[in-house]
Amino acid sequence: MSEEIDINKRELLGTEAKCSSCGGGLLFDPPSQELKCPFCSTITPFNKRYGEFKNSIQGVNEDNESHNKWAKEMKVVKCGSCGAEIILNGLETTKNCPYCGSDYVVNTDQLAGLKPDIVIPFLFNEEEASKRFVKGIKKKFFAPRVLKKSFPKSKIHGIFLPTFTFDTHTYTMYNGVLEKVTHYTDAKGKSHTKVNRFNIKGELERDNPDYLVETSSKVVPKEMNALLPYDFSKSCGYDTNFLRGYGVEHYQDSLESCYATARKEMEASIRSAILSRYDYTNVVSLNMKHIYSNELYSYRLMPVYCFEYEYKNKHYLTYMNGQTGKIGTGYPTSKLKKALVIILTIIGIAAIVLLLMLLSE
Repeated sequence: MSEEIDINKRELLGTEAKCSSCGGGLLFDPPSQELKCPFCSTITPFNKRYGEFKNSIQGVNEDNESHNKWAKEMKVVKCGSCGAEIILNGLETTKNCPYCGSDYVVNTDQLAGLKPDIVIPFLFNEEEASKRFVKGIKKKFFAPRVLKKSFPKSKIHGIFLPTFTFDTHTYTMYNGVLEKVTHYTDAKGKSHTKVNRFNIKGELERDNPDYLVETSSKVVPKEMNALLPYDFSKSCGYDTNFLRGYGVEHYQDSLESCYATARKEMEASIRSAILSRYDYTNVVSLNMKHIYSNELYSYRLMPVYCFEYEYKNKHYLTYMNGQTGKIGTGYPTSKLKKALVIILTIIGIAAIVLLLMLLSE
């Protein structure tokens, strides 16, 4: 019987780092910012490149077809310690050998498409992350009181999420019509409304730095945005040593589509900056023409801790910023607390409306 061959199987070369003292596999250690042996605790320094590393968007030859094919293939790395085949699924670029525990990172030159430019390292380990998580949940107003008193046992693992950041310079020409609505009371106590429309025209020139767009297959933009900001001043040039011991996902969406998303955010911010120049009530129309220059991008890997736990027979997955400790969305919330806030808000709005009505009489 002939052996069945999987034509979508790709063999990759993976790298591992060995301890010079005991031969164990080295992992990245956040407290020391070096490699550390989990068996004998030997610290092994490695060279780091600090700073920002950015590329011009113009002339980028992004092979999306190759990248999409790479994402669908089953990829294997042969373990150098025990000889087992380690399977990487989808967009994974790191994996632990399930038989001997060796940690492997795919060689950068074997990644399809664009290569990572920057890594923001984890600044604290899993033990510290667990302490910060429980302490942080206790400060969440909408978290149930029972959860705050006794947090359930959780699984924790660190991952690097793929993102693109964009920098541009924009020159914007604009024109439009705004409306100013004024309410007043005349000498006889009668209420009036005055509407004044006026034309606007002008220019706005500015830099738009570090617009971040996540491109993970597992985390949605809302979840990523809840973890921001990250301190980019602590960025390091990409090095596989930062990844050892953590899960890593290659980017899912194309650079072009991510840049289109970033430009929408930039243009919304530019619109707000233009309108802030004027005293108005309503926007009747606003036309803008943007000229982009100095368009740069960076492919960044961002550190995130994932907490999985059960609460009242329901599964939860909550993320934490692996640099700052900020807790994102996804934790249990109290329906009673939410209802009380809504009721109090409605009462507050009603009180303000009643006060205005009394003052206008």
